[in-house]
Amino acid sequence: MILPFADPHVCGHPTLANPIDIRRLWPPRPWPPIAMIRHGAGGPRTSMVCGYLLSDDLPLNPVLASLPPLIRVRPRGGPLANWVEASVNYALHAAARGTEGDSLLQRLPELLFTECLCEFAGTQSEQGWLAGLQDPVVGKALACLHRQPEAPWTLDTLAKKAGASRSVLDQRFRKLLGKAPMAYLAAWRVQLAARELRTTNATLAEIAEGVGYGNEASFSKAFKRHAGVSPGEWRAQQVATAR
Repeated sequence: MILPFADPHVCGHPTLANPIDIRRLWPPRPWPPIAMIRHGAGGPRTSMVCGYLLSDDLPLNPVLASLPPLIRVRPRGGPLANWVEASVNYALHAAARGTEGDSLLQRLPELLFTECLCEFAGTQSEQGWLAGLQDPVVGKALACLHRQPEAPWTLDTLAKKAGASRSVLDQRFRKLLGKAPMAYLAAWRVQLAARELRTTNATLAEIAEGVGYGNEASFSKAFKRHAGVSPGEWRAQQVATAR
C-alpha cells in the first residue's frame, strides 16, 4: 500500500469498531534503528513493514499531486514480487545491523516507490497523470512540456506537436489530468522554479528566464498564484527549514 499524501487511515478487519491510535502502541524511547510494535494475541500472526519517503516537491508537483490517495500494488509474481520481497528483507537486515549510512539502503525507498508506481501505471485506469502518459495525444503533449518547459508554448503549437486539433488536445487533457494544457504547464514551471530556488543561488530573473517567463514580474505573479507566497518568500522559508 502506498499513501502518497500520508492520509490518516485505519488498518484492520472491516468489522473493527474501536481502532487504537498507533501512538498509544509505540514502545518507549530511545528506539532502535527499526522501532517495533507488538499488539494483540490469539489470532493468526500478521506482520507489516512501514516506511516513508519525504518529498519537498508537494504540493507544487503536478505529477505527484495527480496520484490517488491510496495505491494498492499487487505484484503478479515474477521478478517484481521477488525484488520487492528481497528489498524489504535487505532493508530490515541492514537497519538491524546499524548500517543506516549504506547508500543502497538510502535509495531503496525511492526504488521501491518507482517500481511500484510503474506496476500501478500498467494496471490503473482512466484518469490521472499516468493515464495521460499512455494516451497517444496527451502523452506527446506531456513529453513536449517536460522536455522544453521554457519554450513559448501556446495551445496551437502544442496541439501541432501532439498531432491533434486544439479542441481535441484540450478536451483529452482536461479529461485525464483535470486541467487545461496551459494550466498544467504553469504548474510544472512553478515546480521547476521551486526546485531552483531551493537548490541554487540563481537570481529570480535567471530562474524566471530558465522556466519560460519573459520577466521577473510575470514569474513572481505565477509563482505566488500556485504557491501562495512570492518566490523570495518561498526561498527564505526553504532556507530556514533546512537549518
